[in-house]
Amino acid sequence: MTERLPVVPDVVKQVLSRVSNQKLILLEALTLIHQARLRLPPEVVPGLLDDTRDEVVAATRSVSGQIGQLLMTKNPRWTAPAAPNPSDRTVWDEGTSAERLEWLRVLRRADPAGARNLLADNWSRESANNRAEFLAVLADGLSIADQDFLLAAVGDRSRVVSAAATTLLTHLPDSTLRRDMRKLAARHLTIGRRLLRTTVKVTRPNPHEFAPWPDPDADPWTVLMSRIDPAEWRRTFNGDLLKLIAGGETELDPLQSGFRLAAIAFRDADLARVLITQMFDRIGPKAPPVVDGALWAMLSPSDSTAQLDRLLTHPMARPDLIASAATVFSRP
Repeated sequence: MTERLPVVPDVVKQVLSRVSNQKLILLEALTLIHQARLRLPPEVVPGLLDDTRDEVVAATRSVSGQIGQLLMTKNPRWTAPAAPNPSDRTVWDEGTSAERLEWLRVLRRADPAGARNLLADNWSRESANNRAEFLAVLADGLSIADQDFLLAAVGDRSRVVSAAATTLLTHLPDSTLRRDMRKLAARHLTIGRRLLRTTVKVTRPNPHEFAPWPDPDADPWTVLMSRIDPAEWRRTFNGDLLKLIAGGETELDPLQSGFRLAAIAFRDADLARVLITQMFDRIGPKAPPVVDGALWAMLSPSDSTAQLDRLLTHPMARPDLIASAATVFSRP
């Protein structure tokens, strides 16, 4: 049996074993594995397909590989149920949380506005867990028409729901959130010229400046940069911020975590390449390199080849690091 997709690195397998009792984190991990075009190790597939939580089983199917497909043919209870009929509300009104979630996904694909309106009508009656999971459905076909509903959800009493709504607004081009984050960042990061040299000045945003949005739950610059598309940097800062990062501008060191999250959130291959190259340059030949799987997965095919070659020739590269880097790429 030939597998089409590479298996996740061992470290991901270890993480999955540690979060098995935390459903939302486990579901997010399985979703990220699917997005990275990776598959689960064969030995963990039967246990996840036999999980008592329907949502976990559903998320496992798409990352179970060929072995999972074979197991599902042998055991009918692991097989995915037939897609629900979006015109029949019975499942929404009477089904389990997992059944209702799947029905809402199908409705969203068939009628985006109808799914959003249905969710809004039932919002106050749903549990916090349901609100967070149902809200994530709006990522499929996300548009500016969803903004008003998402703005209301940002003020939800549950921090999990508020964070989910904020994430969706971050991925909505020209949303109010993104415009506000660009304005805030531009007040605290300025690019100028002094004689023949480009200069950059960075000051620290205060958490209260994020209002009316929730206070940042981490370092303000990390949160702020993670919400700005790198494609918008030039017009936000009136200068080539990517070039300054590549040049090792020390004023930008406090923003490194935010740059990393921006590259991942907006799947920016150029920024990922610069950050990985910068890592190699900073450690030099006497320290082992770091393989950041999430960043490496953003690279274009040509950049992934170049960075893998650089890793292979690094004197401190261990075999496990090389294996981890190679498994990140869908076409290593």
